[in-house]
Amino acid sequence: MSSCQRTLLALLLALPLTATPLGAVESAGGNDLGQARETMRGFYGELLECMQQGEQLGLEGRRAKLEPAVAEAYDLPLMAAKVLGRHWRSLSDDDKGRWVDTFRRLTVATYAERFGAWNGEALTIDDAEAGARGTIVVHTRIERVNAEAVPVHYRMKAREGRWRVIDVFLNGTVSELALRRSEYGSVIRKDGIAPLIERLEAKIAAGKASADVAADLD
Repeated sequence: MSSCQRTLLALLLALPLTATPLGAVESAGGNDLGQARETMRGFYGELLECMQQGEQLGLEGRRAKLEPAVAEAYDLPLMAAKVLGRHWRSLSDDDKGRWVDTFRRLTVATYAERFGAWNGEALTIDDAEAGARGTIVVHTRIERVNAEAVPVHYRMKAREGRWRVIDVFLNGTVSELALRRSEYGSVIRKDGIAPLIERLEAKIAAGKASADVAADLD
């Protein structure tokens, strides 16, 4: 796997998990497809602007700029629950709240770290199609100068009248939530939720939210 692919795997949180293939199609109206694409267009616009202003903003400035954009485009509470799998149900309400907050901050921090500069990249929204279980898949590309474009697919679901991201697939197949659920699950089984939260919070504070998770959490 190339360094670019490893970077994207670390950053694309995208961080719902189902066993349904990405291409399994149900029905969705054209208006819904358009709204899902608009959500991603708005998010990519903010992300590109953050990249272009990256040095001027600094890490904390990029975090502050991206936090509302991530919260608007992503269903972070749902993703935070799904990434823990069966362990989510056993958490207390207080631990659930702490975990959702940590997951949110980790997602924002990862984007802020990895999209800190602009080198001519273009973030392109392609088509959208109906997916399984009432979802929509929006196909996008990260186009790089003198390099092959990287396809990134976003699975989205409607909540409170707005389409939001619930999983991200690099190269059309690699589920970010599936990767993270495997990594985090091993820590929770061994140590519980509190140590996982503490280690991830330390990564955020150190500006290493996008570092390899498996290496840091074992």
